[in-house]
Amino acid sequence: MRAPFRLFAAAIALAGFAGAQAEEKLGRLIVKVTEAGTGKPVAGATIHPNIGSGLLEPIEEREALTDENGRLELPVPLGNLRILSPMPPAGYWMARKMFGRMQFEQVALTRQQPVIERTYEAIPAVLWPAKVVARSRKPAAGVHLRVSSNSFLNAAHGGGAITDAEGNAKVTLPRDGGDLWVSCSGGKPTTEFTSRRVQLEVAPDFDHTHVVSVGPADMGDRIVLVDRMGRRASCAGCTAALSEGVAHLVFEVQDPPGPEFAGEVVGRVVDESGQPIRGATVMCSSAAMTEDEYKKQTNERGEFQFRSLFKWSPPAYKPAFGLWIIKEGFARQEVEHFFTPGADGVVRLEPLVLKPAYSAKVRVLDADGEPVEGAWLTSGEGDHNGNKSDRDGYCTLRNLPVATVAVGVSFGDQSGSVKIDVTPATARWEAIVVQLHKRPADLAGPAPRPPAVRLELSRPAPEWNIEQWTDGKQHTLAELRGKVVVIEFWDYGCKPCREITLPVSQILQARYTDVAFVHINPAGSQPHLVKELLKLQGWSFVVGFDKGTKSTDGETLKRYGVTGYSTIMILDREGRVVMNSALPGDKAQDEAYRKAIAAAAGLPWPVEKDASQEELIRRQRRFHEQWMTTEIEKALEAK
Repeated sequence: MRAPFRLFAAAIALAGFAGAQAEEKLGRLIVKVTEAGTGKPVAGATIHPNIGSGLLEPIEEREALTDENGRLELPVPLGNLRILSPMPPAGYWMARKMFGRMQFEQVALTRQQPVIERTYEAIPAVLWPAKVVARSRKPAAGVHLRVSSNSFLNAAHGGGAITDAEGNAKVTLPRDGGDLWVSCSGGKPTTEFTSRRVQLEVAPDFDHTHVVSVGPADMGDRIVLVDRMGRRASCAGCTAALSEGVAHLVFEVQDPPGPEFAGEVVGRVVDESGQPIRGATVMCSSAAMTEDEYKKQTNERGEFQFRSLFKWSPPAYKPAFGLWIIKEGFARQEVEHFFTPGADGVVRLEPLVLKPAYSAKVRVLDADGEPVEGAWLTSGEGDHNGNKSDRDGYCTLRNLPVATVAVGVSFGDQSGSVKIDVTPATARWEAIVVQLHKRPADLAGPAPRPPAVRLELSRPAPEWNIEQWTDGKQHTLAELRGKVVVIEFWDYGCKPCREITLPVSQILQARYTDVAFVHINPAGSQPHLVKELLKLQGWSFVVGFDKGTKSTDGETLKRYGVTGYSTIMILDREGRVVMNSALPGDKAQDEAYRKAIAAAAGLPWPVEKDASQEELIRRQRRFHEQWMTTEIEKALEAK
């Protein structure tokens, strides 16, 4: 649900850039894309320079594409510039590790060096015929398909393809094959595959034009293709068909929703005294929201209204929406809700209260103490109009809440940061100086995390530290001594939690009335959103919210060594840990145990064998129920 807010940030940044472009001194970005090995120009490659919070909007679409000479020249503001990984045209694959482990390059244009030139290589690739159909078997037109490598450290991607009126397209795959993922997009509501994952595994030089057999794999839910040389390819989440020896990939997407999914959201924006705020910008995101619907202005009574296909959601999700409220002089407000309307199909929100905001002045200096023009200043708070330092290195950050605000600064290969304790007096302070330093060279992989605390078996579980519970009461671990306790750590954004573990927890809670079931969400969660989810699903859980400001500093999760969701622990009657799903185990023993659980549940092994998406979820719930039943019974039987 959080992802659409990035689109809002982009829209605001573009609006700010459009007005400022005429005032700023412009530099030039010159990009050339050539074919690897031959040096031939590659026309039609899409270049995305990022000038701040959002992508640089080209004056005309052709200005974002390389010409017949493989060249593109764009005017860009002086200062920091981020060049995202180019999107090659169909039939090409972008060179691996072109940007290291990041999918962008960051450069800086200055008055002394106002022109940046870059050359990128695209690798000739293979075009596979594909067809996209809706679940109703109708052709799906206008669907954008894209294939990328399934590797964080070696990320790469091919040119996109858009289906025609008959649902046909040609997708780009690398000649050297690999482990690949297919994604789709296009239009509103959001286009979604019916399968949770669409994955391809292709042997190097696999010849899709001379395929001799297509059939199911011996294990799992994959389709296996074999070419005339015995090389293999397989796909999951899609199917393949042969036509005169040529393999065609077939993808299935959800049918578009009809008017029966229409719903309405109404609300009101007020200040701390309850007075209406007129002219606040309210932006709404949902999976079905179109571009011409998402932004409204509050009227003189502070009211706003949205009408869209709110009742629709992608598979395995519940209808939900997010709101972002902005008004000059007030701190930005972000809220999320599940769509839980009344009998009339309308969600009526409680008043949304905006708090006063303040400003802070920052000055950016380089390593030699000289002012930096055009550095980016970003934070998770305040103004999102693309904050950049002026010629003297100054920048005023506006609309900041009363809080400790972390500010990051970027300028080419230099960076810096500062934390500002914002108060009503901050605006009167002298400028806070941030001195930049050289960013470390790109690493081979993500920085290692410090090892988490492990709550080993037989250890006493620590007392939790909970900010609040959904029932408004206080609950402690100590008061549960003498009972077997099941603790599940989850987050409302965790799809497997919503699909599998939480429905099973509801069943087990009703079955084992002498067992205490405890649910804990990370710090920074939105209690109202969790309550809406419980109501929507009919779950009777009592959920606690960890103490802290964000998920990474939650006190309870640290004490229990929780680093992912769902994490489940079972405590015996003495409060000792007898099961911890986060602990690593012996691979062979774990495999044998899971196989035994599947057999006890009457399921095939592996569980996903020959299963549709709906059947897979049913099996996973059954497997989880059998596993949890086994572990709870062990704890109950222990002396």
